Amino acid sequence: FHVMFGGECLAVEFEQMRKGPNRTTFRYNTTEHGIDEYDSMDIDTYMVANEVFWDRIIKHGVHGNLCQQRICPKAANAFDP
Repeated sequence: FHVMFGGECLAVEFEQMRKGPNRTTFRYNTTEHGIDEYDSMDIDTYMVANEVFWDRIIKHGVHGNLCQQRICPKAANAFDP
């Protein structure tokens, strides 16, 4: 995001904002709600978004060192050593 649009990158952007219980199972009964467990439209949307994301990572030359040193220096501790 910051590589494409600029702006200051802050450490808070790397925090887990929606903390919840550590679940090991999926508890939502999809059959009960009349939907397929793996909705093909969701999968198609995810696949396109995933491709766009990685294409932009490559296009903009994004990598850990770039983020740590130039894009997000205030969040350098969020990156693996």
